[in-house]
Amino acid sequence: MKKQLSFLAVVMVGLPMVLFSAGAYASDPDHKTHDPKIVERFEHQQKRIDDGVKKGSLTTEEAALVQDNLNRIKAEEAKLKDAGQLTPKEKESLNHKLDLNSEMIKKEKKNVIRHIE
Repeated sequence: MKKQLSFLAVVMVGLPMVLFSAGAYASDPDHKTHDPKIVERFEHQQKRIDDGVKKGSLTTEEAALVQDNLNRIKAEEAKLKDAGQLTPKEKESLNHKLDLNSEMIKKEKKNVIRHIE
């Protein structure tokens, strides 16, 4: 009887702690590898691409290329985050690629827009 009560006590106390820990971990989708500045840049570039198409400052072909670049950078960031915390070197690389893409978005129609390697 005592063993059953002890087990019940462990379950009643321990289970909420485990669930709370898992909930806290799950509530942070990036599991603390999240860089808000990079995410903000993703959002800002997406808005600029959308606005550029609407205003006509980007052709659909140009928009498709810079959108593809942005999607590739996002995928790279997700892959790096899956491997763990982003290092300063990885953040620098992502920011450099975002800088290049940003310049391509900024330029007017018919400028050289290419995939970022």
